[in-house]
Amino acid sequence: YVGECLMPADAPADQQCTAGDPQVPAAIAGLQPGDRLVSYGGTPIESWDDVQAAIAATAGADIPLVVERDGAEVALSVSPVTVDRPVRDDDGAILTDAAGEMRLAPQRYLGFSPTAALERQSASAVLPAVGSAVYQTGEIVLALPWRLVDVVQATLGSEPRDTSSVVGVVGVGRFAGEIAEAPGLGTAQRISSMLGLLASLNIALFVFNLIPLLPLDGGHVAGALWEGAKRQVARVRGLSRPMPADVARMVPLAYGVFAVLAVMGLVLIYADIVAPVSL
Repeated sequence: YVGECLMPADAPADQQCTAGDPQVPAAIAGLQPGDRLVSYGGTPIESWDDVQAAIAATAGADIPLVVERDGAEVALSVSPVTVDRPVRDDDGAILTDAAGEMRLAPQRYLGFSPTAALERQSASAVLPAVGSAVYQTGEIVLALPWRLVDVVQATLGSEPRDTSSVVGVVGVGRFAGEIAEAPGLGTAQRISSMLGLLASLNIALFVFNLIPLLPLDGGHVAGALWEGAKRQVARVRGLSRPMPADVARMVPLAYGVFAVLAVMGLVLIYADIVAPVSL
């Protein structure tokens, strides 16, 4: 996509360009939809991250830009402008200030965006992808108490709800509905997105269930490991096999964990209704 004109960062999405609006540098340079970026300022381009890094690191005007168009390389020259643009986190979500307003910062800007497409991956990419998902989910679980505080604050209206907020069953259902009704998505993209949502849900349940507290499976695993450790110590020291631990003593803890999970589920359901997160 190549933009038509420069607009303020807070301009409405349906605002149209006028004859008096300046063109974006990408359009002035002659970039066209379908071009494949080869290099920027002499720096080879392999990914969109390379593009963003090269634009930020290259100063001045008349930056040499090479694109591939219809199978041939085309040399262009582009002069970025410095404008206030939204500040985003590592996941691409727009950051806001304490008042809930969009955070802006001066950035070098060209006015084009990359094409998104589904790409077939090899079987060797499965395990790294699953490992990355498990790791990221583990980070969320560790920060769950603080994330729930943010959810409660958003529900009470004191702060806007973060787009990366944790959601409950209602939120997952909303995501599925948005994927099903999203315009411009092909059948393959809808199926891929639905399967990705299902996989994410199962990974989240898997990681959360490993918390070493009863009645979660992680609590039973922790108890089994404790029993095994006691037996190994007794065997090494030549002692008789120790008596099994009295799991009944953990029943009050299990009830407490269950109550916390029930309250957390109700809070998320209520938050997903009054302050929903949208894809």
